[in-house]
Amino acid sequence: MFHKFSAISDLVTKDEHFASVRRAADEYEAVNQFLKIFPEFKNAVKPVKVKNGVLFLSVDNSILRNEIQIQKTEFIKKINKSLNSEIIKSIKFVM
Repeated sequence: MFHKFSAISDLVTKDEHFASVRRAADEYEAVNQFLKIFPEFKNAVKPVKVKNGVLFLSVDNSILRNEIQIQKTEFIKKINKSLNSEIIKSIKFVM
């Protein structure tokens, strides 16, 4: 008859019904933190969005785009380590 009450923070962080909310928040955080993780790219790279584990970057310089492509695995590891979660699975480039 009595229902156990839980704190909203507990529900959002633990309840399976909020998994999509947690995922969206994590993806937003990956975009938001990108230039803090890689401050050297502040003027050359713009994180656009994360969708289904794919980070979309806008890079005007083709040489830099190729360099990121070559080191993609290291970029992904550094981002995920910084966020303490396996958010990013791949990187794609947009114009």
